[in-house]
Amino acid sequence: MLVWLEVPMRFLLRLWARLATVAVAPLAALPGRLGPPRHVENDPEAFARRTGARLLTRLPGVALSYPVPPEAAEINREYVVQGRFDLGPTYVLDVDGGRVCGADASVIGPDGTFFSGVANRFIRDRTAYPILRKPLLPPVRHVAGTGAVVATAYAAYYYHWMTEVLPRFAVLGDLLDDADWVVTPSATSFQRECLARVGVDPKRFITPERRMHVEFDRLLVPSMGGVMNHTRPDSIAYMRSLFGVDGAAGGGRRIYVSRQGEFRRKVVNEAEVLDALQGYGFEAVDPGSMPVADQARLFSEASVVVGPHGGGLTNVMFCAPSTVLVELLSPLGQTLCFWTLANTAQLRYEPLFGRRTPGLAATDRRAVQWQDIDVDCARLAARLERVLEKTP
Repeated sequence: MLVWLEVPMRFLLRLWARLATVAVAPLAALPGRLGPPRHVENDPEAFARRTGARLLTRLPGVALSYPVPPEAAEINREYVVQGRFDLGPTYVLDVDGGRVCGADASVIGPDGTFFSGVANRFIRDRTAYPILRKPLLPPVRHVAGTGAVVATAYAAYYYHWMTEVLPRFAVLGDLLDDADWVVTPSATSFQRECLARVGVDPKRFITPERRMHVEFDRLLVPSMGGVMNHTRPDSIAYMRSLFGVDGAAGGGRRIYVSRQGEFRRKVVNEAEVLDALQGYGFEAVDPGSMPVADQARLFSEASVVVGPHGGGLTNVMFCAPSTVLVELLSPLGQTLCFWTLANTAQLRYEPLFGRRTPGLAATDRRAVQWQDIDVDCARLAARLERVLEKTP
């Protein structure tokens, strides 16, 4: 899509979503739980009061703080806005008669209350939740026993799976043993590998899909391992332990993470970049072609990681503290998730913004989210010279 069309198209989509939500709201009164949810609650305590659910608090909240790179602050004000962020306590909601609906695994209480606290959507308002725009929900199928829901929107993306979804098993803890069923996606090889690590029998899986609408005698709903752009330190510790690199002391490997096989957000002059990196002893890797365990081991042995914004950089969670991440970004910036992840993992973060190319003069920053990156190799070399002075 042409960049200049992004802003009006997004406006029209938001307008349609708002109108659709208002239009279907009266259908919530339909009998048989066929209409959209009657209420929306984002706060777990409020949801528990409304539905009679039991709220089990796990770990206390945490205040996160990230040093803001001066260059980044000049390009994207969000670095300053999100430089401090508070994450609430982790918890498990224990809901009698709880339901799970749709491919996003939307959680609905017995009174028809949708719990948006684990919906994991990029939201501006309630119209962003697809379940509230559905005039009719699929028929309910009762599943006897206890279910646990460890699924959400964007779970098919490696970053969201590894930082937000999979750590929910850590929040569940021993309650996982109570679950006869686990609502979780398992379509990708990385999902299956991770679930095997957790030790969940595939016979207990219920796969979220568009027509799914199941009701359990008892439903366990663990909180997320973080929220958009912010990952809990304990989630990182859990992932390191799960893949056996929790005691990693790092190593001397210098890694370049390639996205050349992807259809968007590639480094357009990657051959030139690789030539520049070769003199510094970098090896190019494609994490997506490797098992997760191998990715974890590889990144745990790194001293410097360079790569464009993309799912492969999720693996910096496995790096030893003080490892350097040089993230290659669009000239207008992408989302902040690897800046925050690197800092929470106690790494040294260095952003390097690409050269501006025709078509990037968008007024809406999200319009360049998927743009390819043109790296200024002279600036990259200068950045590496500075970084490597302090790095083995």
